Amino acid sequence: MTMSTLDNRGQKSDPNDKRTETKYVRREMSPSAVPYMRTEVNNYGHVVWRQKTSNQKNVSVPVHRLQYVAEHGIDSVSGKHVHHKNGIPWDNRVENLEPMSPSEHSRHHGRGDDVSDTELLADLRAGAAVLDRRPRVSDVNNWGSYSSSTYYRRFGFDWDEICSAAGIDENGDIESTWWEAQE
Repeated sequence: MTMSTLDNRGQKSDPNDKRTETKYVRREMSPSAVPYMRTEVNNYGHVVWRQKTSNQKNVSVPVHRLQYVAEHGIDSVSGKHVHHKNGIPWDNRVENLEPMSPSEHSRHHGRGDDVSDTELLADLRAGAAVLDRRPRVSDVNNWGSYSSSTYYRRFGFDWDEICSAAGIDENGDIESTWWEAQE
């Protein structure tokens, strides 16, 4: 198998040049081989490997899942999610990973089904106060008590409207009379 490493412009990189940021790896094997792969961080803060198959279909795999499989085997994660024990999505040390059933993982992260609308919106307001700006979807997914999908399920699919319902304006200012309206 011949492998050539390409830099981020698609040019062959010099293996002795430490400045070259290698992102893509091209495999020259067969027509069904993966044309390239790259790593990136998804909206949840997890590092993922993305690749295009020979028919140009995108496939991605979280690196923490690959790490767990490398240590414990594929059967250990079959039908399961791989959870970060400390909640840090990029901490992919094997001792920080554990397999969980999808329902257990969902319960662990709190889908928000057991909290009131007021509590959800108050949590969003708290995020705005800490960030000193309007929270973004990625902020909520990475650091919030509840994921953006919890807010979308409960309030609809317009993030601006969700923030407005929480009394957070476009500038991140928090409406001081919001609590009175919730009573």
